[in-house]
Amino acid sequence: MSICCNNSLPSNFRDKPEAIIQESNVQRCWVAAAAAELEAAANRRRAAAIVTRAKQRVQHWFDVARLPPLPKSPPRTTTAFPSPNLLRPPPSPPPNSSVVWSPVTAWSPSSPSLPPSPICMSGPLGTGATPAPQGFSLTTQSSHDHGSPSDQSCPPPPSHDDCIRFIMEAQHHSILQAQAEWVAATERLAQVEEASAAHISRL
Repeated sequence: MSICCNNSLPSNFRDKPEAIIQESNVQRCWVAAAAAELEAAANRRRAAAIVTRAKQRVQHWFDVARLPPLPKSPPRTTTAFPSPNLLRPPPSPPPNSSVVWSPVTAWSPSSPSLPPSPICMSGPLGTGATPAPQGFSLTTQSSHDHGSPSDQSCPPPPSHDDCIRFIMEAQHHSILQAQAEWVAATERLAQVEEASAAHISRL
């Protein structure tokens, strides 16, 4: 009976009995590697399912949280300015002089107002002085009195509805950005879990 059993074994097993143990170890390692590969594939499928469910939830949140389209802004009304013909500048002062002429009324002793200024007197008033025409007084003109043309062309401030619309748009964009960051974090977490499972299966 033993001779028959020995004849049924391969020649390398008959010559080297320890080859049986080596072959069994090789088969055991192959089975363990196959099981680890199956476990890694299962982990990848589970991670993909987690990411898919997360994307579906986020898409559902997008659909629920989507704001209705904003109404169109009403056209801005431009401020009506008077005709250029009505904006006549005052008389120009003489060259090299920073003065303007303004009409004044004649002064009399019975008038309750102050007496006329010496500037209003005719004749030379000193070096560089210019006599004032009859019926006009000499006053200095400040460069800050006249508004610049840009002040009149400034657009009107935004209305209350425009401010509310801008705030709603900013909040909506913040919500969308937070949801996108949550999706990216979920994908990274799934990748970390997959890598951890693969590392554990190799141990």
